[in-house]
Amino acid sequence: MKVKTLVFVVTSLVSVNFAFAAAPTSADTASASSCVVGNPQSSPAYQATQWYRDSAERNAIYREVFLMGQMRVKEMVKHQHLKKHKWGVVFDIDETLLDNSALVKDQTIGQCKPRTATGFSEFAMTEVSTALPGAINVTCSIQKMGGYVTLISNRDGGYVDPKTGKSLLTATEENLKKQGICYNQILLASNGNGNKNPRFNAVRSGKYPQGMVYSAKLPAHPIIAFFGDNVQDFPKLTQAEMIKQNPNGKAYDVFGRHYFVLPNTTYGSFQGNPFQ
Repeated sequence: MKVKTLVFVVTSLVSVNFAFAAAPTSADTASASSCVVGNPQSSPAYQATQWYRDSAERNAIYREVFLMGQMRVKEMVKHQHLKKHKWGVVFDIDETLLDNSALVKDQTIGQCKPRTATGFSEFAMTEVSTALPGAINVTCSIQKMGGYVTLISNRDGGYVDPKTGKSLLTATEENLKKQGICYNQILLASNGNGNKNPRFNAVRSGKYPQGMVYSAKLPAHPIIAFFGDNVQDFPKLTQAEMIKQNPNGKAYDVFGRHYFVLPNTTYGSFQGNPFQ
């Protein structure tokens, strides 16, 4: 039975893959100034975080988007006669495969601390992030279909725990393995560069420039689908340009076909958009 392609766009929930790497925004300043320790509801981040952590809708959306993406990948493999290890799929990590909302709950809301890149790296080193609904099934299913699973994240590839000497790349691998998420390689950000396009190109070409942070090299192969919680998790797209586009226009046609967006209400580049 032919699977019909569905377009699923949640414009109010699209966010940056890893906003902790960016400079604090005005929203962070507001959160720190109005938040009262011991009164979680005083934090501007409370309601968004409550939805992300405690709603049935979030669970359903993750399951829905991952299932839709998995069916679409299966369809492409069949109709394009793709051979084993001759194609791949790219996933973001944070708020796409791993849930880091405990950091927001405990620090941003509980302790009224603004988010920082270092604070996120320290949290990630604890390896306590949990797999999001459907993340294990979709990644392992793609491997079983014969595809490579590449994880491209803007976690700080240069971060090393000053006490243990352990790298964030190693901690990320261990966290993913503990959670049962399947992958073939991980590429992290280097030198504070959050632009993922050079890393997408490295996967396609099989050429990994000096200084790029990765867990393994794979042979060159086409990427047939992308999954992320931010419009900037997808090739050549930016929040600033996409928010200007007609949501019913051609710019969004690729979503539900090759690009699949997961919801993240807790942080992101959407915070820089004008409120209308």
